[in-house]
Amino acid sequence: MRTDRLVPSARAHGRASTLLALGALCVLAGAALLGPAARARPASALVVHRTGFEATVLGWTSWYGSYDMGVLGAGWCIDHGLRAPDPALGYRPTAATDLSADTRAAMAWAVTKDADTSPIDAAALMLVLHDLRGAAYPFGRLDVDALGPDQLSGFGDHEAQVVSAARAMKADAWAHRARRGPLGLHLTVTRTAHGGTAAATLTDARARPQGGVAVVLTVTGAAPAVSATVTTDALGRAQLAFDTAPTATVAATASATPIDPTLASYAPTTAVAQRVAVPRRVVLRTTATAGPPPTTSTTSTTSTTSTTTTSTTTTSTTTTSTTTSTTGTSTTSTTPTVPASTAPGSPPTSPPTSPTPTSPTPSSPVAPAAPAATWSASPELPRTGSRTAAWVLVGTGLILLGGALTSASRSGGPGPLRPAPAREGGAGRVDLRGEP
Repeated sequence: MRTDRLVPSARAHGRASTLLALGALCVLAGAALLGPAARARPASALVVHRTGFEATVLGWTSWYGSYDMGVLGAGWCIDHGLRAPDPALGYRPTAATDLSADTRAAMAWAVTKDADTSPIDAAALMLVLHDLRGAAYPFGRLDVDALGPDQLSGFGDHEAQVVSAARAMKADAWAHRARRGPLGLHLTVTRTAHGGTAAATLTDARARPQGGVAVVLTVTGAAPAVSATVTTDALGRAQLAFDTAPTATVAATASATPIDPTLASYAPTTAVAQRVAVPRRVVLRTTATAGPPPTTSTTSTTSTTSTTTTSTTTTSTTTTSTTTSTTGTSTTSTTPTVPASTAPGSPPTSPPTSPTPTSPTPSSPVAPAAPAATWSASPELPRTGSRTAAWVLVGTGLILLGGALTSASRSGGPGPLRPAPAREGGAGRVDLRGEP
């Protein structure tokens, strides 16, 4: 008996070849994407990681933490996706005017208050700065309030701690976003026949009180001399009472080192790369003296001196401006001063300090005179990170798809079957398996 069996048609063979070719292309493309993801990122020999983790967040693999910026000390990147910061690129002070005033003030607070005390804090601070900057990661805009620990990897099983720290830092920084420099420290001495009070008030350029700042108050000429560190209250005030003899002249000094509201940011001048922010505090100091009252009632006779210094926490170099005034007369003035009152019954008051924040002027390669770099992406430069997770997902998907296509091609692929020539003597059955 003759039987017919079905074998693949020429069209089926053509489809199998096409599937095989597509599968091979997918596998090659997937391998090409996985290759760079598996290789370590090239880095300049002068790029030094300070404290943090090499990790992945929302599909972006990079260094999360502080960089060693040479004479500038520890620095954190402001930008995202550019070349890693390198002190050899001629970093200069920059105003970062592309950021809002609130964002700059919040960054200034965070980068100084939360400087790297641990890898977890250093990494959390990097995420906060990227969040405030509005950085877009491969899997979406970075928002630490919405970020889940499962969206992080490579932090040594500290992913939940990093997220928690970042949320607290961001909330604290944003609560201080309205601060504006320069800060002013006012000192008033109130005298009685047997004692008095030294009261300091700390405000910003908008006359907003600055609470929670430690102020060192010292009074000499008192019986005995007194000194104490007092934290300013919600009204920005810190007070110290003292005892004194009726004929004694007392001198009071107030000093504080609050966080500078002006962001200490630096930009490279020789190549496009990350801008960095560094910690900075402003040193405020003011003094006032008061002679003995002519009666037991409160009076005021005083001369005042105020000195302000702006410094960073990363270098010992400082820039100082001094304003000295006597009662009703200003002898040296870099900023307008307020004459002390000599009217009977009014307390002696020092003029407010008016610091002009300046960045440190360390030795080469950092100098304040050169212009900042122009900010634009440069594809040929090495990046601070890579879209590792995204490439891994796409590459793996292409390889799996290629494998499936290759497997389908080997099984003959879909297509019509045609009857093969009948053979003599075969069993009465139809073979639907086809031939390879």
